[in-house]
Amino acid sequence: KTEKTGADGTSSFEQVYLVIAFQDYKLGKYEEAIDNLKLALNHDKNSYDAHLLYGATLLKQDQKQKAEKKWKECIKINPDRVDAYSKLISLYQEEGREDEIEEIKKKLDSMGKKNFDYLRFEVKQKMNEKNWEEVGQLYGKMAKLLENDPDPKKREKEYEYLCRKAECLYMCYDLNGAKDLLGKVLKMMNEKGTIKNPAGSVKNEETPSDKDKSGKKEVSQNIMKTIYTIMIKISIEQFKIKEARNIFSRTYKVSFKGKNEYKLLKI
Repeated sequence: KTEKTGADGTSSFEQVYLVIAFQDYKLGKYEEAIDNLKLALNHDKNSYDAHLLYGATLLKQDQKQKAEKKWKECIKINPDRVDAYSKLISLYQEEGREDEIEEIKKKLDSMGKKNFDYLRFEVKQKMNEKNWEEVGQLYGKMAKLLENDPDPKKREKEYEYLCRKAECLYMCYDLNGAKDLLGKVLKMMNEKGTIKNPAGSVKNEETPSDKDKSGKKEVSQNIMKTIYTIMIKISIEQFKIKEARNIFSRTYKVSFKGKNEYKLLKI
């Protein structure tokens, strides 16, 4: 039978074997996983995901050198994807190979300004270290990359990253900084026509409309919920309980639809 190929050039058979291999990997059936990965690579020898999982499976079998070789093969196939670099750094950290780690970091730094995968990788690393200040700075860089982008979906991502930066400021107990940033996000959303009557200012806030006049959804509920939640927490931390209740009472119907979530935040 003729083998079908996906829009991204991947073989349908390769994808099937890859899915089965991943299930075997999760179940600890590493030999079976390798057998299926070999079949996947027979259909597409340049499958990044197959080589990546092959390396992870070999590592589970304590075959570190072979795992390293597989991840380096991934980098040859697609040097812009960060997954293999991340795997290598973890391996090198375990083995104390600081020189190789620095070499990879230099490579990643050269990609950093334009590569979201790299920034997400850095966020994950810093979150593991609980370094909230640097996590916030990275989210700020990610938002900066999307600044003034006309695509509504990317604008929404920009707001999301700025909210996450504000959350990191809150974690660092920079309450005024977090509050100011959230105010700027709401202002940006209002100016760009994303929301109307943004809630969140301490005085005279109104619950924002979920839809504009055309009926089109204006902003993700998750973003608004994040903004309101952080602002309520900040008000509580600053012992401004009346302000916290004020924000909550004007926004819960829009953002906190789950009964348990509503009860918890109300308490």
